[in-house]
Amino acid sequence: MQYFLQQLAEKLYRKYQQDLSSLKIIFPNRRAGLFFRQHLARVIDKPVWAPEILSIEDFFRSLSIIQPADRLTLVFELYKVYNKFTAREEAFDKFYAWGEMLLRDFDEIDKYMVRADKLFVSLKDQKELEQQFDYLTEEQRAFLQSFWKNFNGNESSHQKYFLKIWHILYQVYSQFRSELQAKNLGYDGMIFRDVIEKLKDNNSVPHDKIVFAGFNVLTKVEEELMVWFFSNRDAEIIWDLDAFYMDDEIQEAGTFLRKHKKHKVLGLTFPEESPNLIKSNTNLEILITGVPMQVGQAKKVGEQLETLMHEKGQQWTPENTVIVLPDEQLLFPMLHSLPPALGGINVTMGYPLKNTLLYSLLEHLLDLQITAKENAKGEKIYYHEKVLAILKHPYVFQYHPATAAENIGKIENQNRVYIYANNLLRTNELYALLFKSLDDVSLVPAHFTEVLLAINQLVDKEEDLQGSLEQEYIFQIYTQVNRIRDVFFEQEVALTLPIFLKLFRQVIQSLRLPFSGEPLNGLQVMGALETRNLDFENVFILSMNEGAYPTQSASQSFVPYNIRKGFGLPTTDQQDAIYAYNFYRLLQHANRVYLYYNTEDSAEIKGEMSRFLYQLLYEPGFNALQQVLSNPVQIKPSLPIVITKTEQVMARLEKYVVQEGRKNYRLTPSAINIYLDCRLKFYYRYVAELYEIDMVQEEIDPQVFGNLLHHAMEIFYAEEIGFDNDKVIQAEDFDGIEHKVEHAVAKAFSRHYASEEAFTFQGRSFLVKEIIKKYTLGILAVDKAYAPFKIIGLEAQGEEGFTLDITIKKSGKPMTIGFKGIIDRVDRKDDLVRVIDYKTGADNCKVEDIPSLFDRDHQSRNKAAMQTIFYGLLYQEKFPQDDAMIQPGILSIKSLYKGSTEIRLDLKAENVRHINDIRPFLPAFREGFQSLVEEIFDVKVPFDQTEDASKCGYCSFNVICLRA
Repeated sequence: MQYFLQQLAEKLYRKYQQDLSSLKIIFPNRRAGLFFRQHLARVIDKPVWAPEILSIEDFFRSLSIIQPADRLTLVFELYKVYNKFTAREEAFDKFYAWGEMLLRDFDEIDKYMVRADKLFVSLKDQKELEQQFDYLTEEQRAFLQSFWKNFNGNESSHQKYFLKIWHILYQVYSQFRSELQAKNLGYDGMIFRDVIEKLKDNNSVPHDKIVFAGFNVLTKVEEELMVWFFSNRDAEIIWDLDAFYMDDEIQEAGTFLRKHKKHKVLGLTFPEESPNLIKSNTNLEILITGVPMQVGQAKKVGEQLETLMHEKGQQWTPENTVIVLPDEQLLFPMLHSLPPALGGINVTMGYPLKNTLLYSLLEHLLDLQITAKENAKGEKIYYHEKVLAILKHPYVFQYHPATAAENIGKIENQNRVYIYANNLLRTNELYALLFKSLDDVSLVPAHFTEVLLAINQLVDKEEDLQGSLEQEYIFQIYTQVNRIRDVFFEQEVALTLPIFLKLFRQVIQSLRLPFSGEPLNGLQVMGALETRNLDFENVFILSMNEGAYPTQSASQSFVPYNIRKGFGLPTTDQQDAIYAYNFYRLLQHANRVYLYYNTEDSAEIKGEMSRFLYQLLYEPGFNALQQVLSNPVQIKPSLPIVITKTEQVMARLEKYVVQEGRKNYRLTPSAINIYLDCRLKFYYRYVAELYEIDMVQEEIDPQVFGNLLHHAMEIFYAEEIGFDNDKVIQAEDFDGIEHKVEHAVAKAFSRHYASEEAFTFQGRSFLVKEIIKKYTLGILAVDKAYAPFKIIGLEAQGEEGFTLDITIKKSGKPMTIGFKGIIDRVDRKDDLVRVIDYKTGADNCKVEDIPSLFDRDHQSRNKAAMQTIFYGLLYQEKFPQDDAMIQPGILSIKSLYKGSTEIRLDLKAENVRHINDIRPFLPAFREGFQSLVEEIFDVKVPFDQTEDASKCGYCSFNVICLRA
């Protein structure tokens, strides 16, 4: 079966081979012309001058002296005109999106040759409607009336605003066209309308033989052009159609062609009988496949292509195969799913520049500059999120992974919220460029250009498809950046960095990347509307879901639907007919058609088949098969996770065994509490060493709040009061301490957030600072009442703090396990040593008995008490010769502000109201502690999950355990 363009080439060559060079062949787009040229070359059997082959847009432009302006220039010219007719001057960045919409409306008004002076009027009554629009059909007038009847003198604020703009749009339209004509510039609709209006001057139109081929939907100017050339230049019009949709009034695919056939002039160009290609194609095989998820479709296409390539008896070549992607997001999943042995691939669909990695990098760079601050020395300070977004960007990380990882680690490990540019490792050219200070927006385009050139050197080393696509991105964005520079800065538009970013986004988001390449070689990957006039033996169409094919998207317009309908402007109703035509004409010459749809619902598209698939399944004459791919879902109960203590596990656990001549790791009371809560959690954290990913923690959660309070207390005593073992802190030392506390709290913030300068408080951090200051003053008020006393230690006073070695027996041999603790504060008054732990949570001082501290099943096991008694044991171990009483204490901030200053523990079973000396209870505590340590190192006791699932709610490992 011959393809449409193949038939056309043979027909025109037979008819015009004696004078082929005088022929001009006009197609709906350039791509069809390229494929036609290939077919014509195969038909020609001798050297001849080739005909001129043009798209309809190029043909219009060849008939006009007006030069097409780029979109950015047009929007800017429209902006200047618009401001002349409004009471106030609107900022260009706010006008841009509105200007693009107006430009589309003006373009359509001219392409459909609508009288703008009639369009932009308000109609108050039926008589006025009939007088002014007697040339419209009754149906068109009904649409106009249905809109304007809502404006009856009681308009809403939105309606009043609409009318205010509506009344000036004709003036804006007329002045805009005049300004462009004075500069010999125009937009497509303006140029095309100018051509039609000047066709009366026959002498200015060439007498070449014209052939219009393969058209479906026509704008009014295209219709007028074809009619004029047919009537005055004996032009030939050849339609690409099929009886399946031409002869059936219900088939929306033939909507426009049937309309043209009824035209008094165009109707003369239609064949008496439409070719019956679809229903007569006995080789047509159609397979409809439902696939879960979008990416699954791409994977399935790759598998099917692999099958076709190796299918015996099939004369398969990539050139006779097309993959149609209605959803542009599937382009890269599709490219990565193609068989490696496929060979040539040609992408002829546009891809949004806003979806590219390169665009995201440039946006991050602008964000970095916009959010940058300066300190008193004029040094740039960057917000961590903006810096990390750049460092983690694939282009930047790939450029020098070691440098990126080191910078990221420094920021996250040190919790740096704000970063000085000088603190970043900038040991290579790209890093110095990325974090370059831009004080003037005029420097941005040149900066972007330098970054693009640096990235180009990186991707230039990649010789695969991905590398060539990335170079396309670089070229396109490079072009747009320079265009923005030329338009904005030459026109002296007042810009700031935020406005530049907004405009940059708006310009780029409306652009699509036209991939270059050899369109005639290899497998074709196309968009849904780019297959016009093209035929393929093997057709793959993805995203055949209702809402995706045909699409539900509608372009924005200031002209309301009813008015568009009334004046014959295009509406969303026509979109379905366009998609239907493109779909069915792909079936006219195909042998194998593979159609895929997503069976899963998404935010944009429901998992419902397209109406076209239902038509194929239920229309008589189609032998369409359907299959749905799915994996049977079997929900299995989550099995308990048990880690037995194998030799490998014990080898990892033995790092806590104290040995001379090596670095010794020590367990903490927090580790013991975790073990009592859940043995498996202990294994993950302290044996397997699984840790949460370091992230900059800007939000002040309870843990951060507690750390800040601890830091503030330590800094106050260490730096503001000053202490050593001999200094006695008196009550008068606490007089007038507000400014000292202020300084200590501020320094605590600087320490936590690794800030080299004074921490800047704003918003929530200011409120938290005031709360911590209040809490610190509250604790110090209690200390003042307790004075005089000596501070022995703060935050353990040393790298490892207080240590304890517990000796157990394993296989009959002694083994010493190391423990350590960081005590918030140790103070002394006379013969009493207090070991104090600050707590900002809901901790209390009540203890059932000593064994309850090691009973994981005890409902009210006091973790804080276990920890502070352990600190008392550490003190005794460190100072065995000290005969002073040891008093463990929990200083609870919540209790303090409820009026209780009591920090001593209560031991209910021993009927001890307040423990002044923990030493009598330490032997029992040590015995229980040792027994627990022996269990940890007992090979017979595995690391298993807790049976109390309530403990899993905030566990970092609950996803691994399937208890999230």
